Amino acid sequence: LARIGLVFANCDMLQAGLDHIIKNFEVVAFRNNFATPWRVGDRFVEVLVVIKVTKERYETIAHVCEIRLEELSFHRARETATPHLSQFLDHLRVAYDRACKDPNLVAYLARTVLESPSEGHGLRVFRRHLARRFGSCVCGWRCSVPATGRWLSFERFRDICHALKCREHAPEYWSELDSGRGGVISLFEIDPEAVAALANFRSRVLMLIANDSVDTETLFAKLTFKMKLNTPGHMELHEFRSAVKAFGFTGADADRVFSYLDHQGG
Repeated sequence: LARIGLVFANCDMLQAGLDHIIKNFEVVAFRNNFATPWRVGDRFVEVLVVIKVTKERYETIAHVCEIRLEELSFHRARETATPHLSQFLDHLRVAYDRACKDPNLVAYLARTVLESPSEGHGLRVFRRHLARRFGSCVCGWRCSVPATGRWLSFERFRDICHALKCREHAPEYWSELDSGRGGVISLFEIDPEAVAALANFRSRVLMLIANDSVDTETLFAKLTFKMKLNTPGHMELHEFRSAVKAFGFTGADADRVFSYLDHQGG
């Protein structure tokens, strides 16, 4: 994969250059980042074209070339912002430079997030509808995926959209969720904040036991052994708040985790 950047004085010249590329090359992919700019504000057009190179004995090998078309004003703004972004990433590396953290990985994740478009308004509306219908996106996932399943196919996702009366938008939402084009999505794509909160809660709860092989009943008993539950075997919201307070969860954090764990609402 070869990469080249082309800078144009204005938008009209950029459009003319794009038309010329489409007319004279085999285009395999096109990304319009003017319509969906990155979080840092970059706006450009990216085109992937096939370049055929003839080698010895008349052997032709096809290569993919990535061409980035950028307007001069946005190019200058990006060049001005680059040192500040590098400084931010350096501060991030220092902040996470611990034995249990990989500072370069944290910086890479931060750059990846900043150099990606924000999710569309339609996808945010879909998440709100899903949470309103099932109590939370996590509960919606449990109702849509088998107990042993970890992935959701497009066909099943389309059925969920149909139940929420937005079937016609299923391809649009799917293309945003399945950015890696893997053909399936996980709960992390549906609600990454919920997954992070549940993972944090799980890590705190597992501190109560010596190994991961303990059954759920024993773990629940350890979590509630100092409490007298109104309903044996079940925790209400105020009881859950008291149980996780020792883990450092605020009331708002406890409420969110409880909503993710609550299968039936209440």
